[in-house]
Amino acid sequence: PWWREGLPRGRGNGVLLGVLVGLWAYGGVPGWLAVTPLGVYGAFLLWRYVALATTAGLLTLPLLALHAPPGYLGAALGLVALGLWRHKVGLVRIVDGTEARLGSPPP
Repeated sequence: PWWREGLPRGRGNGVLLGVLVGLWAYGGVPGWLAVTPLGVYGAFLLWRYVALATTAGLLTLPLLALHAPPGYLGAALGLVALGLWRHKVGLVRIVDGTEARLGSPPP
C-alpha cells in the first residue's frame, strides 16, 4: 500500500528483539533464553529470508523453555504460534520460490 512505501521491511523483528531484551532486562526471562533465539535468527539470515530466520529463531524458544522455570513453555508456544501466523504468507512464498531475499526489492 502507498502508506508503507518508505518504511523498511522486517519491522516486526525489531519489536520481537525489544520484547526479548525488555523481558530479560526486567528479570522476566533468563539471559540465555533471550539471546539464543537471536543467534539462531542471525545464523538463518545467511539465506537472506527474513520469514525463515524469524521462524527458526522462534522455534528455539519452546526448546529452551523446557529448561526454564514453569510457565515459560506456554508463553513460548504462544509466541511461536503468533510468529508462524504472522509469517505464513512469507513462508508459503519461500516454498513457491517467489519470496524476495533480504536486500532485494519486495515482490
